[in-house]
Amino acid sequence: MSIADAVARRSLIERVAAVSQRPSQYAGCEIGSSVKLKGPSPRKNIALCWRETYDRAMSDPMLIAIYGELSGIADFVVERIFSSGDDFEARLRLCGYPGRQFSLETKRPLDEFDAFVVPGPEALAEFKNFKNNVFIIDLKDRATLEPLSVVSALIQNFGVTQTGPRGSGPRCPLIPFRSHEDYRLAEHCLPPQKNHGGFGHQALRLRLARSGWSRFVSHLEQIQVIKSAALLARWPMAASRGRHGRLRMSFGPAISVGWESQAEYADIFLNEAMDIEAALERLREFLPAGYEIVSLKRIPWHFPSLEESANVAEYWIEARDDRAAPDWERLLHWIENVRERRGSPVVVRKEKPGQKVDLIDAADVLISASVGLSPLEGQGLVSKTLGLRLTMRYGPKKNLKPEKILELGLGLPMDSIATDIRICRRQLLLETSPERWRPLS
Repeated sequence: MSIADAVARRSLIERVAAVSQRPSQYAGCEIGSSVKLKGPSPRKNIALCWRETYDRAMSDPMLIAIYGELSGIADFVVERIFSSGDDFEARLRLCGYPGRQFSLETKRPLDEFDAFVVPGPEALAEFKNFKNNVFIIDLKDRATLEPLSVVSALIQNFGVTQTGPRGSGPRCPLIPFRSHEDYRLAEHCLPPQKNHGGFGHQALRLRLARSGWSRFVSHLEQIQVIKSAALLARWPMAASRGRHGRLRMSFGPAISVGWESQAEYADIFLNEAMDIEAALERLREFLPAGYEIVSLKRIPWHFPSLEESANVAEYWIEARDDRAAPDWERLLHWIENVRERRGSPVVVRKEKPGQKVDLIDAADVLISASVGLSPLEGQGLVSKTLGLRLTMRYGPKKNLKPEKILELGLGLPMDSIATDIRICRRQLLLETSPERWRPLS
């Protein structure tokens, strides 16, 4: 398959994921994923093929164990192939995609793998063209099945001689994207210490950027990503008082699934002081692909919380393809009319849990907008791309997402916005007085 075909396939899968339920299950860039691992070339490509959806497959400790062992072999590249959700498969068929199975990590089809590991003989029908390279494991006999036996069989089959560990990349468990903590973290982390005195030794403010497939991680999943990475980096985390102490961490405002960001924040409290550079290096090792550390700085223990420190967000919005760019001047004119309250007011009805309804006046949310050239050059985006810089308030009864502004101002369908528009949160600010804002530090 040509490079152009591979790029087109990955682009199609990404577009379909953008409008599917829980797109993070197709990202393949979790903590412990082989995406960040490097080794010699050429290498043998091994696929673990579980005929389950993401959550069920990633709940299987045998898959996690085999994946971890194979990831430690420099001459192997291990990836996963799971069943997709019904909505995802239906959209792929509508787009004319010939095969529904692809690897999570690199989005490669079956014919690009050298060997498959499948749980049980009933899966052989799907791999009838690869019989000589299919390794069957019997999950019914888990008590005697050893992950190392699978690794040994693959080494023997391919005659691999360089079986030592990789020279780079994290060796840690594969931790799925979930909105709750992974139970296996306790095996790899320092236990958090309860803070009985009410204050600790150090408080840090972390700022992250996310892009690529990591943009599909939800806010709750992202909280677990940051928490897991800090624990795996063996940061001496502080916990709240009480019988079941919680880690002392707080997080910035949520961003919509599918949008990039250069302003994801977390305040993390430690029981012991750490060198900032050492803390950065340890954390960077365990962050998933697509996440980058923008800054890490000390803050006072009783510093104003993230919730108190910002109430304005600045976004950059542009088309993924210049040939299908919206009419930015038209949108800018609409925003100016709304802000100046020309014509009928634009009020958005937002239903909340418990049958509560918020009525949000768009004029109270919109601060400014301007059309210009993309500030995101150097991040894989096309230079000289026109787009919209949009600044909006957020908070109680002011939570309007930028995609809602696009829908109201241009009449774009939400699916079209998700697939054709790139939105990036550039920074958070605090509105101290009318026309005065201070960037969040």
